[in-house]
Amino acid sequence: MTRLKQELETALFLAVEWLARRLPEAAAFRLGESFGAAAGALLRGRRRVVLCNLRLAFPESSAAWRAGIARASWRHLGRELVSALRLSRASEEELRRRTDFVGMELLRDARAKGKGVILFTAHLGSWEVGTAGFVTRGIPFDAVVKPLRNPRLDAVLAGVRARIGWGVIDAERAVREVPRALRRGRVVAVPSDQNPARGGALVPFFGEDAPTPLGAATFAARLGVPALFGYALRAGDSYVVHVESLGHAVEPTDLLASYHAALERAIRRVPEQYFWQHRRWKPRPPEHLRSLGSNGRTPSADRQGREPVPTSPV
Repeated sequence: MTRLKQELETALFLAVEWLARRLPEAAAFRLGESFGAAAGALLRGRRRVVLCNLRLAFPESSAAWRAGIARASWRHLGRELVSALRLSRASEEELRRRTDFVGMELLRDARAKGKGVILFTAHLGSWEVGTAGFVTRGIPFDAVVKPLRNPRLDAVLAGVRARIGWGVIDAERAVREVPRALRRGRVVAVPSDQNPARGGALVPFFGEDAPTPLGAATFAARLGVPALFGYALRAGDSYVVHVESLGHAVEPTDLLASYHAALERAIRRVPEQYFWQHRRWKPRPPEHLRSLGSNGRTPSADRQGREPVPTSPV
């Protein structure tokens, strides 16, 4: 990313942030939805990615339905950007009032084992608001985050997260930092629904093999840590944070298959709240991927590649 592009991107973002924090809530959310709709209209290449993804995930749907979901997903993306930027001005009481939980007892039981918890997450609903909901209920929470390409924007978002009170683990240091956090009994959220920069496993997702990062599943398997799935869906002006079991899978690839099945069920409920803008089924050289066999396990002949693979554009 060139310096000029960074500066323009940062200036636009800071303008949206300033407005998001000062406008009345309803006006701020309308601004966010308009911003998202404009992005969908201007980013032609990414708009094609959204429609292609929807066609792969919902092959039985009509073109009109997919176009409607695509437009709604862009509006949702803009709205949730504004929602995230407003988090730091929200009181703990307001955040608790706006987030209801389903399945919190699963997280409490998992934490009671004293090993920490791996929480599989996804780019569904509002991951920022969901995280704030955990923190305001006294859950010691860290999230593995991939830094943005624009360091100034990354610093702005880091400030928002710090003010809310949740810890951030840089994805580049996750191998070392995640086990440390788990040993301290913390809940570590790991988004696992985007293409890995290298390696990974081919796991069915909406009936199509998708390159999937092995990190969260490997941590859970090697360290014997409980693994759950968590996501926050918008419902009007509030959010429902769901915590779900991923069964009793032990092998990393089996755990990923359970995660994808749970994620797919959640997406089917509110497809407009998923981040379809990512090239989820981007073709990858097969030598860099593990593939699930018919029994859901990794064939012994397939080994994880060691050579770097070009990262996804998102």
